[in-house]
Amino acid sequence: MQEAKNKGQIKEGINLKLICELFLLRTDEIILSQSDFFDNYTTEELLEHLIIVSLQGIRALSLKI
Repeated sequence: MQEAKNKGQIKEGINLKLICELFLLRTDEIILSQSDFFDNYTTEELLEHLIIVSLQGIRALSLKI
């Protein structure tokens, strides 16, 4: 994320540390509250949706603002 911010792909005022902390806290709540979470989704699906899609959303939102 820092590299993307350095390249101007993420809005200058975005606090990367805060984004990471909020995202990780929310992710922990979702995953830890469901004992069968990893049985329901493949590793590829989790990677795509938890990381890739989220980062693309942050980037897209930052570019629009």
